[in-house]
Formats: sequence, C-alpha cells, structure tokens
Amino acid sequence: MIRKKIILILVIFFSLVVNANDQCFEMVPEIESKFNGLRAIPGGISDQIQIDKDANGLSRFTFQDDVVLIDAERVPVFGGKRKQISPVVSIKGAYFEGIHIAGKTNKSYHNGIEVFDMKLVAPMSSDSLEYGVLVDMFEEFRKPYYFKNFVMQMTPFERDFLEGPVWILRHQEDREEKWSHHSFLYNSGVILPELPVLNLFFETDFDNSVGESDYFVLNWLDNSTSGPRIDTCVYFLVRNQ
Repeated sequence: MIRKKIILILVIFFSLVVNANDQCFEMVPEIESKFNGLRAIPGGISDQIQIDKDANGLSRFTFQDDVVLIDAERVPVFGGKRKQISPVVSIKGAYFEGIHIAGKTNKSYHNGIEVFDMKLVAPMSSDSLEYGVLVDMFEEFRKPYYFKNFVMQMTPFERDFLEGPVWILRHQEDREEKWSHHSFLYNSGVILPELPVLNLFFETDFDNSVGESDYFVLNWLDNSTSGPRIDTCVYFLVRNQ
C-alpha cells in the first residue's frame, strides 16, 4: 500500500514538471508568428532547485532535472542567478538572430525580470572545456533591437546604484495577461556551432511595497529568502541558412 502511494506521488510530481515545461512549448507558435521566418527554440537547464514557501525546513527545497520552465531566481546561494541555458534541439548551422524571454509577471508583487548579463558562448573546440564568446548581448546597451510584447521599444536599460547596469523586463500593463514577452534581436551574422550555450544572469524583481506585511523591510526579507519566483521561458531565435 505504501509503495503504491509512493509511486502515485512520483507520477503526480513528474506530471507537474512536464506540464510546467509544456507552457514554454505551447508559446512557440505565437512567438514564431510575430517574426517572419524565425524559429523559436526553447532553452533549458540541467538542474533547478524549486522553493515551496508553504513547506518547512529543508522540505522547502526540491530538485528538478532538465527544466525548460526556469525560475528567475532571487537568492544565488540556493538556485544561482547565473544560468547556462542550452537549446532543447540542435540548432547547429542556423543563423543566430536573438533571444526571446517570456515571464509570468502578472502577480502584483512582481516588477519584472532583472537581467544583469547575457552572453552566447560555445566550446572553443570539440574536446575543449573552455568556452568562447560568440555574441556579447549587452556589449553596447543600445545595440539590440528590443521588442516588448512584439512591439519595438527602447531597450529597457537602467542603472541600479547597488548592482550597476540592468535591463528591467517589466510586466504588461494588463495584469490579467499572465505572460509578458521580451525579444532581443541582433544582426550578428553568427552561424551557430555545435553546443551553443546562453549564459544568463537574471533574477526576479519584486515590488516589496506589496506583500503579506505592511512593512517594506519584512516584505523584502520574505521575497529575498523564499519569495515566489517569476516563471521564465527562454528561446533561441534562429534562422535557417
């Protein structure tokens, strides 16, 4: 009886993981329809630590493997704000056109996604463990063509007095819309090699004036330690040769 319950729990858990990832795959047709001739290839990470605010102790933290629905982290000690994101299928030989980031930013306590750095890299050779930079995404902060919800806008570049230059990918004006879309397009001319990787340094940007407490500091502590992350889907935008 106990074994059956364990099996049932595992089935439910892995079903939730798959369904969570499906959210990213289901948005591919919409994204591709907005950009003529581009393919949107979801990217994933090999591991992710999920935080359950309602649990206690170490049970708050669960490990997931092969994740496409990525958390925009808050605490680098546990989850790491630096992610190495790989395409789910081979895109070798395609032209690199950009990166698309979709975030579920509809909650009142979400300001959006803060992006600190973004680089497209690849192994120096087939047997090398060293990576070389193919495209430094923010080498010049006005360089990329930026689209918010598929409409061209000024690049959302800001300077934070503590953290330096950041790109704030803010939510849509309508909070009823769960997902906000952010596209960075480049005329890079880069033909993708084997095993390209996106190094993304990002986190959830909270509005600490909104929360369970009326005190900004208490909300900040709660969000900084175990606040609800922004579910994020990352896509490689490529064009076939």
